[in-house]
Formats: sequence, C-alpha cells, structure tokens
Amino acid sequence: MVRVAVTTHSANRTASEFLQRQALEPRAGTVLAASIRDGTSAYAAHFVVTAEELGVPLITRDVRLAGARPDLVKTPEEFCRP
Repeated sequence: MVRVAVTTHSANRTASEFLQRQALEPRAGTVLAASIRDGTSAYAAHFVVTAEELGVPLITRDVRLAGARPDLVKTPEEFCRP
C-alpha cells in the first residue's frame, strides 16, 4: 500500500479537474425519488445522487444525512483515515 500526503490544495485541484471532465447533472426525478427515499431535502438528495452516480463516497459533517445514508456518507476524518 502506498501512502501519499494530500494537501487541501492538491485535493481541491484534483476534485476540480475531475468534475470539469464530468458534466453531471442528476435528473430532477432521480433527485426527488432519493429525497423521498432517504427523507432528506432535495438539496441534500442532489449531493447523494451525484455521489451515487460517480461511485464515490459523500464527504460531509451532516449528521442527519449520515444517518439516512450510512452506506454512502463519510466524515472528513473517516475518509482521510488510513
């Protein structure tokens, strides 16, 4: 296993470059269905659906969202843990 030090700047740059290549806008119906399924706002569901479609964890400190989607949500600390 290779460990690499990641700075906030490099993480932001990498995420930005990745997202620029991914023109992703979840469909409204998919967001609404996720909102109803998870009991979250449509705003939060938009992030959930985006993470699902990209196949990546959703990094947030939103406790309510973490409770609704423990399979998808990670705190920043959980995500950075080796």
